Amino acid sequence: MIARISDAIRCAGGCVLDFRFFSNLALFIEAEAATARLHALLTALAATELKLDSRSIAKLRELSASCSQEMQDVRPIHLFVTFIHGDPDLRIPVPAIPG
Repeated sequence: MIARISDAIRCAGGCVLDFRFFSNLALFIEAEAATARLHALLTALAATELKLDSRSIAKLRELSASCSQEMQDVRPIHLFVTFIHGDPDLRIPVPAIPG
């Protein structure tokens, strides 16, 4: 799913700027994309089978409808992805600090 989301952002002309994992339960992605390409982003994300909440879909549609194709405005995009699976929490050992 992570690769699909990243590919969707790139295919819509966007760029992933940063990401953070929260164990194996969630992922935060910070990206940006041209306002004129937000409809393409919405379509690409839908193709990944990612389930967007209704508020996110409405906001993307509102922004893409309010812009012209010639707008070069770049918008920040923040995605918080929650993974639904039966795996236990990922445990990452913290290395001992010398001294």
